[in-house]
Amino acid sequence: MKCTLWSQLTVLLKCIVLSILLTLTLNCSKIISHIRNTMTDRAAVNHATIVRLENTWGIHLNELKCHLHPLDTIASSSRSALKEAEPRVLIKKLFGTECMAGQLVLSINKFRFKDGRGDPKGFTTALLDAGLPKGLIPRYWGTRLHILFLTCGKLVEHETFFQTFFKEGTVSCGGLHASILHDFLSPVAKVEIQILGLIGKILSGPWMRRFYTSTTTQISHVDGISVVKQVLARVKACCSSPQETLTMKTDFFEDELTPDNRLMKLQQKTIDEELFMSMMKNCLTAIVTVLEKQYRRYFDLDVTNELRKETESARCHNIDAEQVMGMFSAAKANAPNATLCYISLCLRAQNRVVDYLDSLEPAKREKLMKLVITLGRKVRQRKRKKCIEIRQEISRRVAAKKQQQVTYQRNKLEARLKQTGVDLATEFPDIEVNTRQQVQDILDGKIVGHRICHIWYDQESREDSIFWQNRKGVEGRWRGVCCWILG
Repeated sequence: MKCTLWSQLTVLLKCIVLSILLTLTLNCSKIISHIRNTMTDRAAVNHATIVRLENTWGIHLNELKCHLHPLDTIASSSRSALKEAEPRVLIKKLFGTECMAGQLVLSINKFRFKDGRGDPKGFTTALLDAGLPKGLIPRYWGTRLHILFLTCGKLVEHETFFQTFFKEGTVSCGGLHASILHDFLSPVAKVEIQILGLIGKILSGPWMRRFYTSTTTQISHVDGISVVKQVLARVKACCSSPQETLTMKTDFFEDELTPDNRLMKLQQKTIDEELFMSMMKNCLTAIVTVLEKQYRRYFDLDVTNELRKETESARCHNIDAEQVMGMFSAAKANAPNATLCYISLCLRAQNRVVDYLDSLEPAKREKLMKLVITLGRKVRQRKRKKCIEIRQEISRRVAAKKQQQVTYQRNKLEARLKQTGVDLATEFPDIEVNTRQQVQDILDGKIVGHRICHIWYDQESREDSIFWQNRKGVEGRWRGVCCWILG
């Protein structure tokens, strides 16, 4: 009896499984019949996968390519072009095989992260103290897509701030700022940063605005091919005269450039004109090579009405899919032994707060929402107050560190002056003759008739107090002292 019952259950289970598989097969066939397009980047493995899918499913797929990923190759090709045009003898302190501008951008991005030598709180505090937004530099550790060009434009626009920041450093950034300062002041690095910033203004920035859009504002995927073809023609024309990038009023998409502060500084006269022309020509030539290679199949494509209809719903980029894959990757890192089905359920899990609120009575729900709003406001104010206190403490420590550096340099200078037989003309050739003579008189004790300046640093107000002293005397002997203080 038990054997017969078990056999019946087995048959029943088999029937259920077969019916489920049949239903899934029918649904899969129905889904596959509606698939017309694929969207990938330009890796060889993606093309091979699509060919296998076509053979397995027995259908033809339109192999579409992301319009945004060419920027990634443009960024890497620009760095390689700048590296080739760099002088053979070049002294730099940052480690790496990239061009100087690429290494600078990568090292500056480290300030935004705690791991390594970064100091995100110190960096944001310095930005706020200078009256700049906290998001001035993208919080992205890398040089992909538009990040490289955007960061270079910011470096040129706020060159004075960054130069001061790299000189003074933060509380816990270690020796990273000293190496960055050395390379940042290099004429070669300045030219490279200016070139990449200009490319960001006339190509990569408008490219992002044109193709990195939502479904409601995007252009047709097929129409994007003609747009890129026109951009390619303009870039080719600019390769023969790269100096035109310093006077352009429109970008490569024929849109008018906004005459802001960043554009004005990027189009200023460069430090080394010959090096600028060589590097800019190399970058534009590399961009032409990238676009011709990655859009070769698109340019030879016969655009028909049927193709337009099939690709009508296609996006211009596949960044949305990459975001989902990034979520999968992060979830897999948190739970290495989890299956894909479990991870998918975690990503699709719904928040039950709304269901809980819907289950409450209107009066109780209203009371709970008022309480949550009040408590949320208090928590927000408490966190904001704590952030302000932390920022003030960091500012105080940075100022103290800066004063220690000034004191060290002053003591070092005093030790050199106290050495017997020191020759001021040899030790300090850049100082004027009158100033050197006054310093020599003070060292020899001839202070009558000289105005002496003393400076004290107030740690509470973080300001310098200036104290002037004037010695008066008759026939070489002093008779009195006049003192006054300037705040």
